[in-house]
Amino acid sequence: MNFKKISSLTKVFLKNSFQNTQTASNKKSSKIANMVLYIFVFIYLGAIMGFVSYNMISGLVQIHQEEIFLGLFFLAIAAFIVFQGIFSCINVFYFSKDIEFVLPLPVSAKEILISKFNAILLTEYILELIIGVVPLIIYGILTSAGILYYFMSAIFLLLFPILPLLLVSIIVTIIMSFAKLTKKRDAFQLIATIIVIAIAIIFSTETSNTEEITDEQMIQNLLQANGMVTIVEDYFITLRPSINALTATSIFPALIETLKVVAITLVSYIIFILIGQKLYFKGAIGNLVRRNCKTK
Repeated sequence: MNFKKISSLTKVFLKNSFQNTQTASNKKSSKIANMVLYIFVFIYLGAIMGFVSYNMISGLVQIHQEEIFLGLFFLAIAAFIVFQGIFSCINVFYFSKDIEFVLPLPVSAKEILISKFNAILLTEYILELIIGVVPLIIYGILTSAGILYYFMSAIFLLLFPILPLLLVSIIVTIIMSFAKLTKKRDAFQLIATIIVIAIAIIFSTETSNTEEITDEQMIQNLLQANGMVTIVEDYFITLRPSINALTATSIFPALIETLKVVAITLVSYIIFILIGQKLYFKGAIGNLVRRNCKTK
């Protein structure tokens, strides 16, 4: 495995993914306008997340159940990564325009997979910053957390999203190697988009009604939502160690929980590479052939 090739390919794939989200115009004014828009969205979403998080944490602190917020936070991050990852993995792994140029190059399926995964993960990190940093800072302030909490928060903002993205990547790789999804790509993305928009609307409606309920009702809702975290953590095995690491009061237990997450993530990464080596070229080449046939 050539790490220099992986680094170069990652830069290319990352650049392509950003170019695909921008307009075709190369004018300086257009780039400035895009930058202003991104900053506005960042501040707007950060403010919303801050407002919601403050209300939730304040209520939980009163009953000494603030740890519930961390469970809901990590569960929300995992859900966000899964929904966003479905689109990213399908598009970057199989429908990006660079596929036909990369496949003939003297690079292995492993190197392409790792590079494309790196590009997707880096993009997810940027999106995670928008929704993840402010709530964790507010939690630290309201709970009077020490320096260990902020240190572990930085680590888990980088570490936690890897596993859900790996799981999505494995599922997408398996499906794309056996199913001819190219002909149904538009319909699939339309359905997925509608689902995501519906969830966003429901979430927005629920959060916008926080002023209409009492603090006791909000706390009761959060306690009920924590039941979902308890159920999910039995299956999403890095959820509980992540919470334990951020709530640890000393470095040793925090380190133990971190090592658990690292070990689980590493095993999942190896499984992803092994499956990808066997199936990726089959799905990518098959999709490329079908796409070329449609254009002729």
